[in-house]
Amino acid sequence: RKTISSVFEDKKSKKKGKGQGFGPGGANANAAGMAGPAAAPVDAAGAVSCTLVDASGKPVPESTANSDAWQTGYALEVKYTTREAKAEMKRLKVEKNLPTCKELSLPTNVMADMLTAPSVSLEFCSIGDCGWSWYVEEGEGKEWCRVGGGAPEFKLGSAHVGKRLKVVCEPRREGRVGDTREA
Repeated sequence: RKTISSVFEDKKSKKKGKGQGFGPGGANANAAGMAGPAAAPVDAAGAVSCTLVDASGKPVPESTANSDAWQTGYALEVKYTTREAKAEMKRLKVEKNLPTCKELSLPTNVMADMLTAPSVSLEFCSIGDCGWSWYVEEGEGKEWCRVGGGAPEFKLGSAHVGKRLKVVCEPRREGRVGDTREA
């Protein structure tokens, strides 16, 4: 979140902003929120069992290579006993290469009547795939009011000088949506 200044204020102070633009995305694999079966904790109240199941609900054989076993659409079933001796099961969906916004930041100086764009690093999606929302902080209650969206760049008016700015990125690709990130 950055405070917006006018073009005139910036010329007086002669401050330079950090680089703008968009950083390249990475190429690491991602299994969102997943841990291998060996990483499952054992609760003092009872045992924990983990089973990786395919899209049809059948267990994946233990002899399957890790790279082949963890596929989008599969699930990790975790069965455990609570302290109250109640049997529970959670089904965790496997998402491989989920669109991800790794880094998001606004320039040091944001000026009114000038196009502003965040610096962003994405994985498994492109800038055009993402959902973008722009907000300014309004009023005494410090509420965030949406002032724009749809594009990774935005031009703020002089009415926003002295207010804080926030951008929100929702990474998307082919109907899959990752966790939002804001700056």
